[in-house]
Amino acid sequence: MVQDLEIRPSVIRYRRERWLTPDGHTVVAPLPAGTTGHFGPELRRFVLAQYHQGQVTVPRLVEQLRGFGRSISKRQSLPRRRPGWCGC
Repeated sequence: MVQDLEIRPSVIRYRRERWLTPDGHTVVAPLPAGTTGHFGPELRRFVLAQYHQGQVTVPRLVEQLRGFGRSISKRQSLPRRRPGWCGC
């Protein structure tokens, strides 16, 4: 048995339908469950595990994510300063 870990960037573009109601409001189809903002559930899970369990500092976490090919700023990567960041 061989165990492996694959870490690679993945970008998904969601094309959502939009409807204009007779009263002028726009209705947009929701994103799939577990997807909030522009971070997927796997990326949020990784960041939270590194930050809390691995005790990785924010600058190192940002550097790690950039090394994996993620375009992320220091502010975007901070789960403790962004209420609801983890989708909780």
